[in-house]
Amino acid sequence: MKKILEIAENIIRKVVSCRLLYYIMAMLLFIGTYYMDLKIRLENNAQTGGTHLKYFIIAATVSGIIVLALIIFSKKLYQKIEPHIVYLILALIIGGMYIFIIPLCAQSDEPAHLYRAFQVARGEWISPMNESGCVTQMPKSVVDMVQINSETKKREYKKYYDIKEMMKISLNENETVEINTVGNYHGVSYLPQLVGVKIGMIFKLNPYFIAMLGRMTSLIITVLLLSWGIYKLPKHKLFATIVLLSPVVLSYASSFSADNMTLASIFLMVSYVLYYMHTKEKIKKKDYIILGVLTFIVAISKIAYLPVVGILIFLPKECFEDNKRKWIYSILFVIFGLVSAVWWMKVASISARVGDPNNTNTWIYSNPIGYLTVLFRTTISNAWDYVANIFAGHFLCHNQVNPYSIVPIAYIVIAVMAFFNDENKEKTTMMQKLITFGILALSYLLISTAMYVYNTSFRSEIIVGVQGRYFVPLLLMAVFFGNSKKWNIEEQKLTNVALVANYVVYLAMMTKFFI
Repeated sequence: MKKILEIAENIIRKVVSCRLLYYIMAMLLFIGTYYMDLKIRLENNAQTGGTHLKYFIIAATVSGIIVLALIIFSKKLYQKIEPHIVYLILALIIGGMYIFIIPLCAQSDEPAHLYRAFQVARGEWISPMNESGCVTQMPKSVVDMVQINSETKKREYKKYYDIKEMMKISLNENETVEINTVGNYHGVSYLPQLVGVKIGMIFKLNPYFIAMLGRMTSLIITVLLLSWGIYKLPKHKLFATIVLLSPVVLSYASSFSADNMTLASIFLMVSYVLYYMHTKEKIKKKDYIILGVLTFIVAISKIAYLPVVGILIFLPKECFEDNKRKWIYSILFVIFGLVSAVWWMKVASISARVGDPNNTNTWIYSNPIGYLTVLFRTTISNAWDYVANIFAGHFLCHNQVNPYSIVPIAYIVIAVMAFFNDENKEKTTMMQKLITFGILALSYLLISTAMYVYNTSFRSEIIVGVQGRYFVPLLLMAVFFGNSKKWNIEEQKLTNVALVANYVVYLAMMTKFFI
């Protein structure tokens, strides 16, 4: 009996000390939250649901095995290779599954950005305009492919079985139709997708395969740029890795979106500034060019992010020949950003979806206190949605996918833990912290105001359209706020939770698009 108890004790000890068991339990806990959703969908689709259930089970099992394999080997990855390479590997694999788990055009606003990317590939880097707004002549075959929908007839509400019909349409560049496009985005915002689209058009592939190539190069180029940023970042590499592994970042990186270049450009600018603040090296000539290009992209991508260019004044005087030259170059960068933004505002045309820009602008100027009251009310009522949607909120796939609170909460926890897991020896000054806070506040004000002017009905008491993903670039600026080392957590533990969170979002997406 004693021997049996000893054996049982050893088994229990081994089971309890098995790290993989905890990740499996966490995965099962997350899966459990989606059981009722799956059950309801199966009951509502009793006639057709059973047909696709086997594909759901196969896809869920295969993706689960891949995620578990990454969890098993994550510790060895961190032991043998640099953090930016770990991110590169994980992001390409996890993001690569989003390319195929989300049906083409099912991601939020993807059809509009797909049209704009095809437009840029045809040479229109700045969208032409007429009396009806920004328009272009788009191959009818591309439009027909986007509009295929066997269920609700809404272009973004796709099912996997729509893909068969999308694949049948052949490219015909001679027959075109006029469509409205998102002309407020410069063609440079679509560089990641442009590479794949251009390759597909050269080889005369079907529109579906051209678009899928665009998705693939979007992920590859975006992840390469973000990995470059992690490489240059002297501190908080784990924090950046966790944020940039979030379902929101990877799912949009794997689709047609103008946000990918914006995020990569802001993160690279932050990384370069912190790199020179840490090393105090003389700025290389090529880095002047890189910072200039990043300034241009940030300035023309979204005017709300223009204040971020202000971090260039943090470049230390040791990086220049003297203090005078530091301020000359810093001010020139800021002026270049302002000029670029003003130029683009004059060239581009921003069309209102719902709002009344002229009357709303007049009302804001004449009632600043009233507008600030609206902003405060919106912030208080939507604060949780903003935070949740930074990582894995319900805005994924145009509100078709609704991860339960357990996913965003878990991700918020690991993001906070990752931030406090790295010691910041080079403390930022109080003035730099105040300037950073001012940049964040001003960017938030500009984001909210833009949505109030162009996406909210006149005199509404709540601002409509602000999404948490808009704040991901701003969240990464938290690295400017110093902290003392408080926790000592192995990198892979937090990374593995991020992998589990992505897997659960996969399940939510597959439940929606399969069942």
